[in-house]
Amino acid sequence: MTVAFVSTQLKWKESTDVEIQPNNLNGLKRESLIRLSKIATLDKEMALELLGAVDKEKLEEINTNLLKIFGLV
Repeated sequence: MTVAFVSTQLKWKESTDVEIQPNNLNGLKRESLIRLSKIATLDKEMALELLGAVDKEKLEEINTNLLKIFGLV
């Protein structure tokens, strides 16, 4: 499974990071950044449970920024 780091350090925002506000769907406590330039691959066995999710609008923004990172647009 591929994961992206999440950080509350908004001052380090890069152009491909996605800002996300806390809500019931994502389970965050503070405004955060999804750091798309900081991705990692983990074994599925390491994931104990689902902690949160993003809405369709944020997922589209994430996908667009990933395409930019990988030079596909």
